[in-house]
Amino acid sequence: MIEFIVIVSDEELKALEWDIYDVQDWIQNAISEKTRRTMDILIEKHTDKNPKKVSKTDKEAMIQSLKLETAKERTDRPEEKM
Repeated sequence: MIEFIVIVSDEELKALEWDIYDVQDWIQNAISEKTRRTMDILIEKHTDKNPKKVSKTDKEAMIQSLKLETAKERTDRPEEKM
């Protein structure tokens, strides 16, 4: 499992804590929700399965089996000549 580091200033944290009960939980929920939506899109695009009817474990296995180009790779790839 990969861990990411998020850097916020003291003032940013103070503002976040005014609005959010637990900043760590909020960050985890945000990334989990983004991941769920992206996995659903990939399953719809690359399989004939309905992602709403597939378990999280099965979704993870499907994603693991896909050969996917990263957003960075797609962005950094030179434009193909027409």
